[in-house]
Amino acid sequence: MTSSSANILPKQGSTGIRAVLLDLSGTLHIGDKPIPGALAAVQQLQSHPNLQVRFLTNTSKSSSEELLNQLTSMGFSVEPEHLITSVLATRNYLQRNNLRPFCIMEDVRDFVGHVPLDPPHDCVVVGLAPSKLNYEHLNSAFRILRNDDHDTKKPSPLIAIHRANYLRDVDGELSLGPGPFVTALESTTNISAVVMGKPSRAFFESTAVDDIPLSETCMIGDDALQDIQGAIDAGMGAAILVQTGKYLAGDEGKLKEGSTRVCPSIVEATQIILEQCTRAAS
Repeated sequence: MTSSSANILPKQGSTGIRAVLLDLSGTLHIGDKPIPGALAAVQQLQSHPNLQVRFLTNTSKSSSEELLNQLTSMGFSVEPEHLITSVLATRNYLQRNNLRPFCIMEDVRDFVGHVPLDPPHDCVVVGLAPSKLNYEHLNSAFRILRNDDHDTKKPSPLIAIHRANYLRDVDGELSLGPGPFVTALESTTNISAVVMGKPSRAFFESTAVDDIPLSETCMIGDDALQDIQGAIDAGMGAAILVQTGKYLAGDEGKLKEGSTRVCPSIVEATQIILEQCTRAAS
């Protein structure tokens, strides 16, 4: 793994990168401030005639509408249909399985009108919810999960929107993610959580753009395991780890050997992709 501009799609038969998936928090912005150079980098990718760009996030504190408003206020231009979130993946999962969730979430607007939120609850959904991840709510979740009346024909009643252990917060420091709380519920109920967002293979597979195969798609993110290794394990042709956001020195050492690169930021990652596109067209 290097930060060079060498071919990042070594697989035989590849025609080059045709789709790019961009993580949001930590990769494009931290809080309400864009990563330096991120606005121009994203515009370069979006304006390239041979690239499709999508925005992929595990963020569970905000609704899709609020996320789009936040991105717009920072200067990013994102079409609603180009935003792929783990919250919407969770909603689809709940609908498919006819579940009534007890939600430990800050914002449930993406669920309202789509899934029943009133009791009786038959599952628990956990997201990043600083004001809700307290004893009262966790104990309510524990009691629901310990209920012996669960329909054994239904999937796991413990649903993690994602299970990141930590993230880079708006103050620049690391803060706890939902992962430790999901683990606590697993250990006290003997129930294994099903994960909706990254690094779930199903989530990455659901991001396929038009008719572009995952083998010609590149993921860019700041989380070595959830963004980068998850993408490679799902079959993506390439992934680039950026040293911003939650990145910590040595994170690249967590990765298996594969089609990955490490770059200081989205700016350098964009240049690698654009150079790759130029070579593929020549």
